[in-house]
Amino acid sequence: MYMYMCIFTQLKWFMPPTLVSPSTDTPSYFSIDSTPSFQAIRKFIVREVASDWSLVAIYLGLESSVIRMAKTDHTQQCEHACADIFERWLSWEAGTGERERTWRTVLSVVEEVGHHAFVNQLKAERFSLH
Repeated sequence: MYMYMCIFTQLKWFMPPTLVSPSTDTPSYFSIDSTPSFQAIRKFIVREVASDWSLVAIYLGLESSVIRMAKTDHTQQCEHACADIFERWLSWEAGTGERERTWRTVLSVVEEVGHHAFVNQLKAERFSLH
């Protein structure tokens, strides 16, 4: 039994993050037009889109110099590079474009890079679209 629990615990690491709050088992909703926190982006978005982080950066409007910095700082670490570009974007760092810093923008970009099913699931489980 212990062996199975260990395997399950290890497998949970590779599963996408749950969209339900573990402490209450009820979803907490975000307003689609609110500004996301970096912690929320990291928890709900980064792992899903990490392999496409450079496309995400382009669609967010980041300049090539900012993308190169992330690539240099996080060689072979897609998840870290993805988190880095979102952190720079959310903080309005120079070269990060003029797109609105809202969940609507984030979800639009994630959908544009090809994660349609994930965006639909996230919208259904986490967002108040009114």
